[in-house]
Amino acid sequence: MYLILDRFLDRDWVGVWHFLGALALFAAAAALLFVTIGGASEGGRTAAQVAPPRVSPPRVRVRTVAAGESFTVAGAAFTVLDGPRAGWARHALAFPHAPGARLVVAAVDVVGRGRAHLNPALLSYLVRGPGGALYAPLRSGVVGPNSISQTRGLGSGEKAQERLLFSLPKSVRDPVLAIQPAATKALEVRVPLARRP
Repeated sequence: MYLILDRFLDRDWVGVWHFLGALALFAAAAALLFVTIGGASEGGRTAAQVAPPRVSPPRVRVRTVAAGESFTVAGAAFTVLDGPRAGWARHALAFPHAPGARLVVAAVDVVGRGRAHLNPALLSYLVRGPGGALYAPLRSGVVGPNSISQTRGLGSGEKAQERLLFSLPKSVRDPVLAIQPAATKALEVRVPLARRP
């Protein structure tokens, strides 16, 4: 039996906040390097005199997949549906939005293949625009088994669908859905959506 969540959940830019938090921690650590090492003695040196080791940010692998093509990551299979025609999509497109914006709907079918605690609602779904701009969903929600939760997630073979509504500037003519399908992997799967007039 499936439970339909009528309300959509606003999304925070979780990945962006984690990046900003890491950047703040890195800045604090860099500030500590300027503290004097060895006190005020003559032989004391400051950390500024010691070259800090080079730390590279983790590299995020990018994989591009066509809409409608299934891909599997870390025990879950995903398929992006671009512009679904179901009743919920028509209803979502009637949602009030800012002038000069365009509403875009997409859905992500998710099938559990053995990943523990898989809840599609907790994954990151953003649209990439030109110049690296990122857009969070205006509304989103998941449809799946009654048993889905943060602790249990989808069982093996169980299916759910993440439904997404984006409000994009009309200048975003070639939107790309960017999914981070596993929190433990530095992987972003990009799915080009249909060109918008």
